[in-house]
Amino acid sequence: MNHRAAWVGVLFLGGALGLMAYLLTRGLPEDLRQASEAQIASFSEAQALLKQQGEALDKLIAEDKAYLEPQPEVAAAKAALNKHLAALTALTPKLEALRAGLKADKGGTASSLELLNGELKAPVAAAKGGITPEHEAVARLLSYKANHPSILEGARARVEAAKALATGMKQAEAAPSDAPPAAQPQDEAEKKKKLSYKALEAKLAEEEQRARVEVELLQARLQATGSEGGALYHEVRLAEAACPNASVKIRARYQQLQGLAEEIIKTGEAMEAKAKASPVDFAACGRLSEAIDHSAAALIKSQAALRADLKTLNRSEDKILIDMRREPSPAHKYKYIRGGDAQEGPWEPVTVAFYDQHSGHLGMALESKPECTLPEEATRVASPPGYAYVGNARYGTWERRNGMQVWIFNSHYRMHRDRLWGAGGYQPIQHQNWKSYQTSTSKGQPYFGAAKQYGTQGSYTQKRFANSQYITKARATKTSGGYSGSKYSNSSNKSSSSSSKSSNRSGSYRSSRYSSSSFGGSGK
Repeated sequence: MNHRAAWVGVLFLGGALGLMAYLLTRGLPEDLRQASEAQIASFSEAQALLKQQGEALDKLIAEDKAYLEPQPEVAAAKAALNKHLAALTALTPKLEALRAGLKADKGGTASSLELLNGELKAPVAAAKGGITPEHEAVARLLSYKANHPSILEGARARVEAAKALATGMKQAEAAPSDAPPAAQPQDEAEKKKKLSYKALEAKLAEEEQRARVEVELLQARLQATGSEGGALYHEVRLAEAACPNASVKIRARYQQLQGLAEEIIKTGEAMEAKAKASPVDFAACGRLSEAIDHSAAALIKSQAALRADLKTLNRSEDKILIDMRREPSPAHKYKYIRGGDAQEGPWEPVTVAFYDQHSGHLGMALESKPECTLPEEATRVASPPGYAYVGNARYGTWERRNGMQVWIFNSHYRMHRDRLWGAGGYQPIQHQNWKSYQTSTSKGQPYFGAAKQYGTQGSYTQKRFANSQYITKARATKTSGGYSGSKYSNSSNKSSSSSSKSSNRSGSYRSSRYSSSSFGGSGK
């Protein structure tokens, strides 16, 4: 028995020794071999690239050595080149170890070769990136000198434009105001709560009349102004008069434009000083002209964005999903309500992902922005049409009815309310339900109503949009017995937790009660 056990032990020991010998003598895995060969080739490519770029840099500097050598861009380019070369030099022992391991071709060294590959990968890839940006910076230095007159001419034109804008703003601001006394800030909400509904309506009408008078005066000034800066100032004042609650944000953006203009003017003064120096500091002039270019581009972009937002500030805008189809390709149909105008749009193609994201949102507003709110404040989380207007003192007030606090729209907005809910479709919203809406949308989650009556499967939607292609087709499929397995079966109100977050407001400017094309209103 002991002899048998001894023989078994010998056999096991022999097997283990054989396995160990196999592991030590077998070749490297093919994928590791290929990866190692590629890493060695990549190292050589990095060396060649850096050598080539170093020669190109030396050649570039030699074109005007006295001018270029003192420049920080040249020092930065040389430092970047030397850093990469030093990194490759430090990695040479590891590269040689990798080569030796490949040559030995022993499976037992696979783990060490994998480690070497990992240590070489990142620094070699960085070296292969080379010094192209630094080389381009040095080349720009030469262009600053070669193109000095045209560079100054272009920069001066942008500085003059900034001066004209800033001067127009200052002159308009300094002009005496003939506007009526400003209305009290809208932090009077507590006082308004104590007023009766009729008294509140009368107070709102009084404030509206005061704002209308100021708007008319500002419109006259806007038409009479002869400068771009003056026109912009009066556009801002016009918006502030119509929408006092948006004044702080509008004024901040206006002041940002003033700051950009002043920055361009000061940079221009610094550039002129360098241009008049003896000898001329070509590099400094070039750098400052680039700074002027960047600031001028930002000024133009910011000015255009502000003007675009002012034009739409006092106009409400809503985008309601009124129909959808998956075939022959995903598409949506929307109802667009812009101020007093409501139109149904054509079928619009959408991506499969967007279709799936909003498959549970039929009949809901995908975008909403009340009057006197900026575009970035728009609600872009799927929610029942009109909810974005609730709680906004511009549109209505909370009243206690039958023991419940409910939202009642002002008479100004009765028509707008009906555009959102349909004639006779509005049921006063309870305060607790509105709070639930706020909680959901603040988290970027759709709100489907207290009884889940909104959205694709909601009772409100099924009734109001009964003739939509989507519901008609879904009904036919269900009647034929195929609903549960159809493409319509996934259109539940659970499908929309992926709606994008946004803030709670937005607005527009032309089609408002402060312009000649007022859209009318809404009511109880």
